[in-house]
Amino acid sequence: MAGMIICIDGLDGAGKNTQSLLLQKKLKKMGYSVSLHSYPDYESRYGKIIKEHLTKKITLNVYEFFLMFVADMIKDKVTVDDEVKKGNIVIMDRYFTATVAYQSAGGFDFEKAKAIENIVGLTPPSIVFYLHVPVEVSQERKIKQKSLEGGADRHEADRAYLGRVMRMYDKLYEEKYSGAKWVKIDATKGIEQVQDAIMSAFLEKMGKPSKQL
Repeated sequence: MAGMIICIDGLDGAGKNTQSLLLQKKLKKMGYSVSLHSYPDYESRYGKIIKEHLTKKITLNVYEFFLMFVADMIKDKVTVDDEVKKGNIVIMDRYFTATVAYQSAGGFDFEKAKAIENIVGLTPPSIVFYLHVPVEVSQERKIKQKSLEGGADRHEADRAYLGRVMRMYDKLYEEKYSGAKWVKIDATKGIEQVQDAIMSAFLEKMGKPSKQL
């Protein structure tokens, strides 16, 4: 089987991590070799800088912030490409699609962001699951989730900013950015309903009957 990258993306609080972990578990049960990467990677040197900015310990300008996200993904490029060459499935809990959406909403030029991602040569996903939730739901979920962790970060607490991010995601979805198959899913539904929609689209992509659910 040819390897592939599956990206699960969307606003904060859309359920990306939950759905990525569920998908990994189901695909492994089906016999696939699967790995999972999550961005930002807060354990990396770049991810730590990103976190410091988000928690307002430091302030990066829009160009520095964009490049930290790019570097965070580039560090894994050789590993990811090797996994795909071996025929494995790589699940991305956010990928460069998120970098384009979030950083463009923050002031980085949208077209330049896409061009830079293309220049650095990150391998594009075969399919992008765009988990869509209204901005109010995104903010409500993240604030509730982080109420015991010191509160929402500078992005999660900014409703106007999240609205701009969603519009960027919608633009990427409409133009089918990176040449991937984009699947927009209503992520306000229950966890299992969202996972069923993801699995159905995956099986369709693989040319397999949905009865394998």
